[in-house]
Amino acid sequence: MCGSSLGLIYNVRSLGTIGITILVIWGAVAGCATDPGQNARSKAPPPGLPSDEAANAAGLSLEQAGNARQLYLFRCAQCHRFYNPKDYPDAAWSQWMAKMSKKARLTEQERAELIAYIDVFRKSGSN
Repeated sequence: MCGSSLGLIYNVRSLGTIGITILVIWGAVAGCATDPGQNARSKAPPPGLPSDEAANAAGLSLEQAGNARQLYLFRCAQCHRFYNPKDYPDAAWSQWMAKMSKKARLTEQERAELIAYIDVFRKSGSN
């Protein structure tokens, strides 16, 4: 009887340790996912991103448009909030794209696809 009680106590302690470990990991992940200097809305992409059809009409294949959208939504957001490309004059946006493409270590193909994709958005009538 005493041996089974010790086994039960050991199992409860193990479960407690596992639970605490999960909470610590969850807290660390949640802490990394939010930047206290930014509110949750600032991480949202600007409205009106180009559809596959609009990007295709501008000369991107459906695959290129999908790749560029993924870069924009996930690679750019790794480091900073989204900036609305329409809020910048052409020259200023080109400078930012050149700088950020280097920081993100985009390949030349990724850079060209991303620029073409964002240009579709910048030239569209919606904001």
